[in-house]
Amino acid sequence: RLIAREHPSTESILSELGLTVELASDDEHLPLPQFLSFLERLDSEQLSPGWHLDFASRTADHFHGPLSFAMMSAPTIGEGLRVFAKYVGIRAPYLHGFIREVDDQFFVVFEISPAAQAAFIVLTEITLRIVHDYVAMMGNINPTAAQILLTYAQAPNRNYYASGFSCRVRCQANENALLIPRPRSARPTSQHDESMWMTALARCDEALASVQPASMVERTRAHIGAVLVREPAKVSIDDTARAFGISVRTLIRHLRSNGTSFSMLRDEARRALAIRLLRRPSFTVEQTASALGFSVRAFGFLLMIVGLWIGLKAINEAWGLYKEPQNLSLIHI
Repeated sequence: RLIAREHPSTESILSELGLTVELASDDEHLPLPQFLSFLERLDSEQLSPGWHLDFASRTADHFHGPLSFAMMSAPTIGEGLRVFAKYVGIRAPYLHGFIREVDDQFFVVFEISPAAQAAFIVLTEITLRIVHDYVAMMGNINPTAAQILLTYAQAPNRNYYASGFSCRVRCQANENALLIPRPRSARPTSQHDESMWMTALARCDEALASVQPASMVERTRAHIGAVLVREPAKVSIDDTARAFGISVRTLIRHLRSNGTSFSMLRDEARRALAIRLLRRPSFTVEQTASALGFSVRAFGFLLMIVGLWIGLKAINEAWGLYKEPQNLSLIHI
């Protein structure tokens, strides 16, 4: 709705998606696939450098649900960011967040579900702009003390970071996150109201409880994939439940109700990563084992597991050994 108002040229894109400016401006919810397609098309049209960062600020101004009230009434900056990370899925089912604290650093990490990868950069930067503005407004934190971390390289047509963010932006990082000094996260907010805070949290819990289990599956899948790449040894159901702010039993129940389990999703992520790594000519078996969270001494076990996952044919193909069916035994377990 906001984009259509400020960029009349988007009317043709809306029309292609079976929408109109009037329909986009009413009180009905826009189906998620259409919304993601809309963002993807807008990004390809390059309306103006950093258009989506301006959109992020305006979007935040128009949100007045329980999540906004919880963030604004939080006792500290860190608690406000923790609330956003935990409950952002209420508003954006394709988005998953969690808090990571390491030494004196406080990370607010975000992951985009596989279903929304087409608009990955736009959604990532919109989300980071929202938490960036929250910290600047509520915490009055010196921009030099914060960082925006992006997992991808800055493309030539994305030269708007200096004007879009008041802090340093570091590309090709291990995760997409806002980083602030841990002591700054303990700063009290100027609008803390204990009664409003508790009421807003209760309403957020109610909204989160209404989320379909399938959303929890996507959230878990995205989290496992991100942690596996960053810290494979820490892919555990305990750490995942802690990152989501729920109990292990609750996570198990959500996954089981949707016909899956944590171990199944972890194996799925390891299988996908194994295939990608084995297809890299420069990647050694030792590196592959380490990246999957296996001991480097367990190569035989690793290859047996991968063989069960993807078949010996796929392993041989990945290493350029596969020619004919009779060569399937080239790799010996």
